[in-house]
Amino acid sequence: MRGQTRRKRIRLNVFDVLIYFFLILFASITLYPFLNVVATSLSPMPEYLKHPLMIFPRDITLDTYALIFRMGDIWSGYANTLIVAGASAAISIVLTVATAYPLSRKNLKGRKIFIIYLMFTMLFNGGMIPNFILVRSLGLYDTLWALILPGCMGAWGVFIMQNFISATPESLRESAFLDGAGELRVLVQIVAPLIGPAIAYLILTSVVGSWNSYFSAMIYLRDRGKWPLQLMLREILLAGNAHMNTQDAVSETDVYFTFFNIKTANIVISILPIICVYPFLQKYFVKGVMVGSVKG
Repeated sequence: MRGQTRRKRIRLNVFDVLIYFFLILFASITLYPFLNVVATSLSPMPEYLKHPLMIFPRDITLDTYALIFRMGDIWSGYANTLIVAGASAAISIVLTVATAYPLSRKNLKGRKIFIIYLMFTMLFNGGMIPNFILVRSLGLYDTLWALILPGCMGAWGVFIMQNFISATPESLRESAFLDGAGELRVLVQIVAPLIGPAIAYLILTSVVGSWNSYFSAMIYLRDRGKWPLQLMLREILLAGNAHMNTQDAVSETDVYFTFFNIKTANIVISILPIICVYPFLQKYFVKGVMVGSVKG
């Protein structure tokens, strides 16, 4: 018996070692491109030419970052992105909770019809041209509202929030009703504090989605002063490729590496805020996905 137990422990230990090995390997493969971009943005070009696959910066310099932050566009891009991300998250939470709360009540008349309608919006979309015509007809074209309002609430978020609210104890709401509280007071004072993980999850997904989005801005915005950060990053990337195609052979290498440094530094600048915030909200993200997979 002891021999069998010992062999079983050895097999389990070997299996654990293999699991950790593959996890570390996968994490390294995933993390390497980011470390390479950071190291490249902090290193001068001669060092990059010697060690193009570096993961640690060599002869650290902040000249590229100083050049970028001297550009006024980067600050306006940051401001516009923060406005869009913040407004989208705030409006999304209010609308999603206000929609999910009545849908969580089993005695709501027409509840199944509303749920089917929401599911329909998950499967079908009007398309880019109808959306553009709608935004233009509402007077939102070339305004930041064109980036905020069209996607401020989604059916997936409503279903996740509905499942969270349905999981709250019904006895708490009934006690509040007996004490004379109305639906709005119950929602704000009883239900909202209990669904904090769902709210944090929706805020995270909304902010990340708004922060990374550039396609809507490319369609709806003409004024450069209203461009978000990601659209400016896209222009820098395209500008670097354009210079590569238009410069003569003598200066081609210098121009390429100048824009290459700017590209990598801009990538770091654009993703750094999300990387700093995400680890603190990751547990809510995982919990939101788990609850969203449970039928309400």
